[in-house]
Amino acid sequence: MRHSPVSILLLVTLILTISSCGDPGRQARMDDRQTDTAQDATDGNLGHRIIVDSLFTDCTGDGVPELVLTSRTDSLDGDPIMHGGFDRVDILSPEPSGGYRRLFFDVVDYGRSLDARDVTGDNISDVIVLLDAGGNNPIASRGMHLYGRNDKGNVTLLFYSSSGHPVLRDLNDDGSSEILLSDQFWGMVAHSDVIGFTSEIYTFDAGTYVAAKERFPSYFDSILRQKRAEYEQLRNDERGGEEQRTRRYLRFAEYLVWSYARGGASAAGVLWRTEREYLRSVLSQEQCDDLESFVDEVQAMEHQARRGLS
Repeated sequence: MRHSPVSILLLVTLILTISSCGDPGRQARMDDRQTDTAQDATDGNLGHRIIVDSLFTDCTGDGVPELVLTSRTDSLDGDPIMHGGFDRVDILSPEPSGGYRRLFFDVVDYGRSLDARDVTGDNISDVIVLLDAGGNNPIASRGMHLYGRNDKGNVTLLFYSSSGHPVLRDLNDDGSSEILLSDQFWGMVAHSDVIGFTSEIYTFDAGTYVAAKERFPSYFDSILRQKRAEYEQLRNDERGGEEQRTRRYLRFAEYLVWSYARGGASAAGVLWRTEREYLRSVLSQEQCDDLESFVDEVQAMEHQARRGLS
């Protein structure tokens, strides 16, 4: 749940009161702290910054909710690009003797929303910050920071991407969400027909998120079966015309990019070489050149990456 800065004092007092029930001595200490406010915490920990959003959640697993604040420097308050946004995240832990201790902080670019829930499957809340740099291309402009406990029990940054429109989804039903990143194939299509595909999958392993696309072949295989069936349906349709040519181009392009997503540049190359003769008989020269350029580009990228690792 989120609260305005004005309501943070009441919420801090309420949460600390609830957490002290059953311990009269602790209750007395909490009563003494009612003069402490979240603004006191920000003055001591954030300096002169503008609070944008806040929530309380137990992200350490100790049963006491931490205060998570998003803020921006006051020098950006009039910047229209930052309207409603933030550039910093602080996680503050209430001290038994009063006041707050900074547990963790991070600088973000184009922060837009704050949420908390268990993502890693340990029954302890993680903090999710979504980014949005604006524009009309969500895959290029939307990213995510994910904070939670690592394998040492420390709250830290578990995942970061500034683009790719990250989506949380439990692909193997193990209680821990994978993070799916997307990419796009523009090609010779209208903006409304741009082809999106899953370019990478990250999974929680050994206290952090790691790239692990190869662990989820069934996810790609189910999509590939659909794309192949749609393409072969058009391949077996002998009707001609410009509209049919465009449809064939789009269906094969979808099949091609998802083959690349599943098996890399080598899989895309094999598919292109297998279908190249047929496609050159039914598509325009420009459409064929565009598809071949995609294959050449991803193969060059993969080759460069291998050279960099050697």
